[in-house]
Amino acid sequence: MIPRRAGLNREWVACVLVCGLLLVALPGVARAVSLASLLLPGASLDSGNLRFSDFTYASTGDMALASNVAVEGFTDLDGDDGIRIEGNFEDLTSSPGASGASISYSVSFVGGPPSLSINRVKLKADFSVPGLGYANLNATILNSASLDLIQLYAHNFGTSLAVSDTGSKNLTPAQGLDVVMENIDAFGSTDTAGISLIERSFTVVPEPATALMVGLGLTGLAFASRRI
Repeated sequence: MIPRRAGLNREWVACVLVCGLLLVALPGVARAVSLASLLLPGASLDSGNLRFSDFTYASTGDMALASNVAVEGFTDLDGDDGIRIEGNFEDLTSSPGASGASISYSVSFVGGPPSLSINRVKLKADFSVPGLGYANLNATILNSASLDLIQLYAHNFGTSLAVSDTGSKNLTPAQGLDVVMENIDAFGSTDTAGISLIERSFTVVPEPATALMVGLGLTGLAFASRRI
């Protein structure tokens, strides 16, 4: 019996090791990194086909330090890739006045511009305003053809308020974007107010010329099959 149990134990150990290696090797598994590490020259974070780089961060008052902000790639329910930012973007009642922060970064494609473009951006944020006060987020998206603004906010909603708000904007198709969240603001008059999570995802589509060529190719195949 003892050798048999020893054999079973070895099998269990081997199984656990193999499962662990598979989890590590799985593609697309997002790993959170510190925002502070993304502020270093040349640092970037990939999420699907998209690359996020050139991060900047500034904060005042009670807003989280960059080392206490986590950033990771994610895929939303529509299958679009983006990044998730988590941290205590908040204002405490113990400090005078409001607190604020700003985050900016660039969005491009991994490996350089392919025959793809970004035509829509989505934003989600989790606000908490338990007492009198407000939390606010303004985001500007810039490309060579347009300047778009998405505003999300929770303001003086009263006791025990925790709300998730979303916004979206169709864009002139672009192969590169600059995102500026320059107004992450909060003020807690009677309790801590702030934003705990910010998610931004991007819809990627084929370039118009590429989509046209694909459409013509499919039409040609359909016509040829009818003749056969």
